[in-house]
Amino acid sequence: MSAHTLVSKLPAPQIRQIYQSLTEIAARWPKDPLPTKATPANATKESTSAVSHPSSSTKTFDALTLEQIEGDIKGFRLLLDNHYKDTNPLTDNLLKPKLGPLFYEDLIQRMDAAAVNPPAPPGFFQRWFRFSSK
Repeated sequence: MSAHTLVSKLPAPQIRQIYQSLTEIAARWPKDPLPTKATPANATKESTSAVSHPSSSTKTFDALTLEQIEGDIKGFRLLLDNHYKDTNPLTDNLLKPKLGPLFYEDLIQRMDAAAVNPPAPPGFFQRWFRFSSK
Protein backbone atom coordinates (compact mmCIF):
# COMPACT_ATOMS: atom_id res chain seq x y z
CA MET A 1 0.00 0.00 0.00
CA SER A 2 1.02 3.58 -0.60
CA ALA A 3 2.44 5.63 2.25
CA HIS A 4 -0.28 8.20 1.53
CA THR A 5 -3.07 5.71 2.28
CA LEU A 6 -5.33 6.79 5.12
CA VAL A 7 -4.83 4.67 8.22
CA SER A 8 -8.59 4.17 8.52
CA LYS A 9 -8.56 2.47 5.08
CA LEU A 10 -5.80 -0.05 5.91
CA PRO A 11 -6.51 -3.79 6.20
CA ALA A 12 -7.15 -5.14 9.71
CA PRO A 13 -3.74 -6.91 10.12
CA GLN A 14 -1.86 -3.70 9.38
CA ILE A 15 -4.07 -1.72 11.79
CA ARG A 16 -3.42 -4.39 14.42
CA GLN A 17 0.34 -3.98 13.88
CA ILE A 18 0.07 -0.20 14.35
CA TYR A 19 -2.06 -0.78 17.45
CA GLN A 20 0.57 -3.15 18.91
CA SER A 21 3.35 -0.64 18.22
CA LEU A 22 1.45 2.15 19.96
CA THR A 23 0.53 0.03 22.99
CA GLU A 24 4.15 -1.13 23.33
CA ILE A 25 5.31 2.51 23.27
CA ALA A 26 2.67 3.54 25.84
CA ALA A 27 3.70 0.68 28.14
CA ARG A 28 7.39 1.64 27.96
CA TRP A 29 6.83 5.38 28.44
CA PRO A 30 8.11 6.59 31.84
CA LYS A 31 5.47 7.67 34.31
CA ASP A 32 5.47 11.36 35.22
CA PRO A 33 5.21 11.90 39.00
CA LEU A 34 3.46 15.24 38.45
CA PRO A 35 -0.02 14.92 37.01
CA THR A 36 -0.23 16.38 33.52
CA LYS A 37 -2.73 15.76 30.75
CA ALA A 38 -0.52 16.43 27.73
CA THR A 39 2.05 13.63 27.73
CA PRO A 40 3.35 11.40 24.97
CA ALA A 41 1.91 8.41 26.84
CA ASN A 42 -1.56 9.98 26.67
CA ALA A 43 -1.03 10.77 22.99
CA THR A 44 -0.16 7.14 22.28
CA LYS A 45 -3.19 6.01 24.29
CA GLU A 46 -5.43 8.29 22.23
CA SER A 47 -3.89 7.02 19.00
CA THR A 48 -4.26 3.45 20.23
CA SER A 49 -7.91 4.07 21.02
CA ALA A 50 -8.50 5.51 17.57
CA VAL A 51 -6.68 2.59 15.89
CA SER A 52 -8.49 -0.08 17.90
CA HIS A 53 -11.93 1.49 17.34
CA PRO A 54 -11.83 2.97 13.83
CA SER A 55 -15.62 3.14 13.59
CA SER A 56 -15.70 5.61 16.51
CA SER A 57 -12.58 7.44 15.37
CA THR A 58 -12.13 11.16 15.29
CA LYS A 59 -11.68 13.32 12.22
CA THR A 60 -8.01 13.61 13.16
CA PHE A 61 -7.54 9.86 12.93
CA ASP A 62 -9.44 9.68 9.66
CA ALA A 63 -7.01 12.22 8.19
CA LEU A 64 -3.82 10.36 9.26
CA THR A 65 -1.82 8.66 6.55
CA LEU A 66 0.33 5.57 6.99
CA GLU A 67 3.42 7.75 6.50
CA GLN A 68 2.35 10.10 9.30
CA ILE A 69 1.59 7.36 11.84
CA GLU A 70 4.84 5.55 11.03
CA GLY A 71 6.71 8.84 11.51
CA ASP A 72 5.00 9.33 14.89
CA ILE A 73 5.88 5.80 15.99
CA LYS A 74 9.49 6.29 14.91
CA GLY A 75 9.66 9.61 16.79
CA PHE A 76 8.25 8.07 19.98
CA ARG A 77 10.76 5.22 19.77
CA LEU A 78 13.67 7.64 19.26
CA LEU A 79 12.55 9.58 22.35
CA LEU A 80 12.24 6.39 24.41
CA ASP A 81 15.72 5.27 23.39
CA ASN A 82 17.22 8.69 24.30
CA HIS A 83 18.44 9.11 20.72
CA TYR A 84 18.32 12.90 20.83
CA LYS A 85 19.92 13.11 24.26
CA ASP A 86 22.77 10.87 23.10
CA THR A 87 23.34 12.61 19.75
CA ASN A 88 22.96 16.15 21.13
CA PRO A 89 24.34 16.21 24.69
CA LEU A 90 23.70 19.33 26.73
CA THR A 91 26.73 21.43 27.60
CA ASP A 92 27.46 22.96 30.99
CA ASN A 93 26.75 26.40 29.48
CA LEU A 94 23.14 25.33 28.92
CA LEU A 95 22.72 23.47 32.18
CA LYS A 96 24.39 26.18 34.30
CA PRO A 97 23.74 29.60 32.75
CA LYS A 98 25.89 32.48 34.01
CA LEU A 99 22.94 34.46 35.40
CA GLY A 100 21.46 31.56 37.38
CA PRO A 101 23.84 28.60 37.67
CA LEU A 102 21.56 26.73 40.10
CA PHE A 103 18.28 27.46 38.31
CA TYR A 104 17.77 23.99 36.83
CA GLU A 105 18.98 22.18 39.95
CA ASP A 106 16.52 24.20 42.07
CA LEU A 107 13.75 23.56 39.56
CA ILE A 108 14.33 19.81 39.68
CA GLN A 109 14.38 19.86 43.50
CA ARG A 110 11.08 21.79 43.59
CA MET A 111 9.48 19.39 41.09
CA ASP A 112 10.68 16.36 43.07
CA ALA A 113 9.32 17.88 46.28
CA ALA A 114 5.98 18.64 44.60
CA ALA A 115 5.76 15.06 43.32
CA VAL A 116 6.27 13.67 46.83
CA ASN A 117 4.16 16.21 48.72
CA PRO A 118 1.88 18.16 46.35
CA PRO A 119 0.77 21.56 47.61
CA ALA A 120 -2.77 21.78 48.93
CA PRO A 121 -5.18 23.69 46.72
CA PRO A 122 -5.95 27.19 48.00
CA GLY A 123 -8.96 27.48 50.27
CA PHE A 124 -11.96 29.71 49.73
CA PHE A 125 -10.56 32.68 51.64
CA GLN A 126 -7.14 32.41 49.99
CA ARG A 127 -8.79 32.52 46.56
CA TRP A 128 -11.16 35.31 47.61
CA PHE A 129 -8.39 37.57 48.95
CA ARG A 130 -6.16 36.85 45.97
CA PHE A 131 -8.89 38.02 43.59
CA SER A 132 -10.11 40.91 45.71
CA SER A 133 -6.60 42.37 46.19
CA LYS A 134 -6.06 42.84 42.45
